Amino acid sequence: MEPSTQYHSVHRALCIPELLKTIFLSLNDSSSNAKSARVCKKWSEIALDVLWEELNHDSHYRLFSILAPLKPEELVVGASEPRRYVFTTSLTPVAWQRFDYYAPRVRGFVYQPRNETKPVHESVFQAMALSRPQKPLLPNLRALAWYPVRPQDPQSFALLFMHEGIRELAVGLTFFGESARIFAAYVVDRMSSLTSLTIRHRRGVREVEEVIMQLVKGLKELNHIVVPMFHLTGAIAEAMSKLPRLQSVKYGLFNIPYNPTAEVFPFTPSFQVPIFPILYHLSMTVSLMDLSRLLHQGFPPPSLTRLALTVAEPEPSTKFLRSFLRLLSTHCPLLRALYISFRVPRYPTIPADPIVFRDLEPIFQFENLRSLTVVHPLSLVVSQSEIERIALRWPLLEFLSLTNEPMRMEGDDATLTLEALIPLLQHCPNIGYIGLYLRADDLPPNLTRLPQRGAKALTLALFCSIVQDPASVALILSRFSQTKVVISTSPQFKGRTYNVDEALLESRISRWKEVERLLPLFTQARNEGAT
Repeated sequence: MEPSTQYHSVHRALCIPELLKTIFLSLNDSSSNAKSARVCKKWSEIALDVLWEELNHDSHYRLFSILAPLKPEELVVGASEPRRYVFTTSLTPVAWQRFDYYAPRVRGFVYQPRNETKPVHESVFQAMALSRPQKPLLPNLRALAWYPVRPQDPQSFALLFMHEGIRELAVGLTFFGESARIFAAYVVDRMSSLTSLTIRHRRGVREVEEVIMQLVKGLKELNHIVVPMFHLTGAIAEAMSKLPRLQSVKYGLFNIPYNPTAEVFPFTPSFQVPIFPILYHLSMTVSLMDLSRLLHQGFPPPSLTRLALTVAEPEPSTKFLRSFLRLLSTHCPLLRALYISFRVPRYPTIPADPIVFRDLEPIFQFENLRSLTVVHPLSLVVSQSEIERIALRWPLLEFLSLTNEPMRMEGDDATLTLEALIPLLQHCPNIGYIGLYLRADDLPPNLTRLPQRGAKALTLALFCSIVQDPASVALILSRFSQTKVVISTSPQFKGRTYNVDEALLESRISRWKEVERLLPLFTQARNEGAT
């Protein structure tokens, strides 16, 4: 191919809008996209669309400075908060015309002043509210997130961004009472077509239960709802059950400074048929006795394919687990993912007895299970033969985690060795995550027959497990010559919130980090030796 012909082929390729957008998105750099917008007219529109599509953190400063220059407010002696930015001039019709060239490109807007290095002052919103022509500020906005830091932060200015075209709303409820009810009324009135609602709240549910119910009852088109842990009360569940299009109810970020389990006890909603007609994903905190009783009433619904339970009992116990799982397998036969946790943040009592695997046996009634997670403060009592049963029962298993982060790690209470990996890797070709608590320093002779895998990545979350010789473990795992093995060293439960022995945990993790360091070296050496 002649150089000139090759040049023209490349030039034509760089004028394909879909290809250009993919390239600009991959840059993930506002400065580079701003430069790309000045290359030529064909690039300009596409680069500007990418540049302004999602606005968060300091993007607000960039957007509002189109209207007028911004400068830091006057320094207040002794102020603990960072200086916020204010307009230096009044807003004019010409400024709004300039703003309207960029505003339609914005699809997502996140207000979170805590994360901004250049937070804007309330007067900026006030100036826009007073001078804005009567039309939406960001007419093509589809996702709005409003996370104020303090109750006095300007919740009312969120109204500037609300309109019927928005489909996703995330809001941090730092304000309560009448102001919260008024805010919810505006959400229902101005964004009645919302399909996704995410609520953040850092305290007990009782102070916001009424507002959550107001939103749920008013937004009839909701498909997905995310609430904080301990915020699905019986009354809120009743309101959700009547939404005809609701597909998922999930937990969001957890950050509550105390244990509020009493606020969701007892869980006694009064459901009316039909209950959650198309719900497929449910996360909730509940006692097994309450949920067992509700299963007879059709809750959770038989359409469910993913269930995440945090079990919070007045007296923590697993004695109802077997009977509950038997009921669940009968009422929710389509379940593909089951997460059940007896580990509640800031819970004062640790169960006296661990889970014994025979308590879990009813789960074998689920034919389609792809993901199984069991969380408990004490390590699961499970044998090698029972791990083999799991592997043979669910050959399509993708995710398995069985109490891989116990609170008590000081004794010789691990019942498995690295041999537990063999049946899972041999019979479950799709498995991508294995989390177990085991004795990795016990190396059975049959580990020499570790099955070969394809190129699918495998994450091993064994970081609480006992390991004396990281080099030996890394050498064994290096036999997966075609597989990328990722050693996870990031615990989910850590710190005083979960009463973890941090010194012992860090000691175990440090040894697994050594396995993580040695594994690629041993894998490379093994591959080079094979050639």
